[in-house]
Amino acid sequence: DITERWKADQMLQESERMFRSLVENSHAGIFIVADDFRFAYANEMFCTILGYPHNEVIGRDFRSVLDSESLELVADRYLRRQRGETVPHRYEFNIIRQNGSKRRVGISSTVVMDSAGKTITLAQLLDITERKTAEEELRESERKFAGIVRNIPGVVFEFRVRRDGSTYFSYVSPRATDLFGLPSDPSNPEWNADLGARVHPDDRQ
Repeated sequence: DITERWKADQMLQESERMFRSLVENSHAGIFIVADDFRFAYANEMFCTILGYPHNEVIGRDFRSVLDSESLELVADRYLRRQRGETVPHRYEFNIIRQNGSKRRVGISSTVVMDSAGKTITLAQLLDITERKTAEEELRESERKFAGIVRNIPGVVFEFRVRRDGSTYFSYVSPRATDLFGLPSDPSNPEWNADLGARVHPDDRQ
């Protein structure tokens, strides 16, 4: 009677189908690198991130898609991870797509043993180029704003309204110290009082 074994085989096949469906439809690029630096598996999203067709990814040396700034870092961590050393599982680096454009990516990787007992790297990749660009643009905007505020004669401040209707300062320029006689850091408890407390009684209406 092989009923139980048949049921176990069916469950295994169903589990494999579900796993493959999950991987193939993931928003992350998922791939496997063998111990010879070459891609042994890649889902469609990973191929899309690289800009290569699937048949040109499998068997490709992963070092060929790294830019010169990232090559040493990624290769070193890969080799150390293969040897069983402790290295960061998550980090960022640059890749070069097939069309020559550079993209910033974030990786999360681990090592597993395949059916033959060999150590392989299983990883997922996310294209974070737009996010990094937006972060840099925000930092640049903040630097410009800070420069403008430092060089104008007046006081610049921002205040917000709480749900209960009271107000508080969320930003004050350095010159606010001279005007209010308070620290220029709005996180100082003295700045957390109601805005009305900083306005003369004759002008609060």
